[in-house]
Amino acid sequence: MTHTLHRAGSPPDLAGDFVILAMAAKGVNRDDSTPKFQQLAETLLAFNPVNMGDLRNGTSLTTDPKKIAKVCGQSGIFHAVFTDAATVARALQAIKDSGIGLSIVVSGLCGEVARLAGEVGLAPHTTNQSFGVWGDTARLPPPSVLAVTTMCGHGLVARNLVLQMIEDVRAGRRPVAEAAVELGRQCVCGVFNTKRAEALLSRAAEAGR
Repeated sequence: MTHTLHRAGSPPDLAGDFVILAMAAKGVNRDDSTPKFQQLAETLLAFNPVNMGDLRNGTSLTTDPKKIAKVCGQSGIFHAVFTDAATVARALQAIKDSGIGLSIVVSGLCGEVARLAGEVGLAPHTTNQSFGVWGDTARLPPPSVLAVTTMCGHGLVARNLVLQMIEDVRAGRRPVAEAAVELGRQCVCGVFNTKRAEALLSRAAEAGR
């Protein structure tokens, strides 16, 4: 699964951006997998993700995360976002110990993810790596905006909304945390990292002064 693969930014600012994604395959292990997703969601909720959810039941930016954990799984996919490596390592250990039996993908800087997997005795099955964007890149938003919009893998965070949030923060019309949540609400999967967005918006607002 690659919709969290193309998050733009420098290695330092991607270092605090991890997505744990679980998926069941139709015709393979999708049937009767809902209790497994609910167990996984309860497990990950204990580690206080900054965002979590699925396409059918919403995200923790739009819905009570405890409610999501109780009803998720019907869509066969679940996501949770974390901001530090130590928490991800503990979460992976908890998943491993639970024996839930779902396919788990960890999105983040490749070297760091490999290190974390090794810490808990896991050997990654596959590694997907983004090689950037090819084509008429002059039509892309500026890097400060692209770093925010690419945190929604389905492209639902509009560049003009990011620009508006940057301007609102710069002008003092909206606190940066509120602006980050407003952007994150547009992402229906729950993979948008609001804490990283706060840092990106603050930096962009400062640079515009």
